[in-house]
Amino acid sequence: MKKIFCIILPLFFLCSCSSKASNTTPVTKGICFNCSIKYYNESYECKVDIAKNGDTGIEFLTPEPLLGLKITYCANTVTAEYNGITHSIDNGLPEFSAADIIYKLFSADNLEVLKSGDKYYVNQNIDGTNLKMYMGATGLPIEITSPYFNAKIKNATIK
Repeated sequence: MKKIFCIILPLFFLCSCSSKASNTTPVTKGICFNCSIKYYNESYECKVDIAKNGDTGIEFLTPEPLLGLKITYCANTVTAEYNGITHSIDNGLPEFSAADIIYKLFSADNLEVLKSGDKYYVNQNIDGTNLKMYMGATGLPIEITSPYFNAKIKNATIK
């Protein structure tokens, strides 16, 4: 009886720890954060603001030529603003732009949370590319990775 108890008790703890991922919900709306992006050979710094309804604003802080570029996704319309000039983009941004990747990942619904060790993450296929978004136990994003795209997320807060 003692041997059975010694086997069942650790299994119970292992099962209860692995099921925790299903209780973690990714926070993808009503948040803001800063992020450092490496996209192919380019590096960017930007501020991201995602409203509860999914409207998304992305403002580039670096590199210098993009400083002040603001891209807004609002009700199926993409708007770019730079140096006081605003342009509405009818067909959206190119599907492999850094801003588009962030918008599509955070606007996805029904993301399944997985857990590996002590890390929570979701896998999402965007335009044929698999992205992995890591998050803390609270569901706030920490990092996004793929073979050519990496974003380190800082100061993520719920609005």
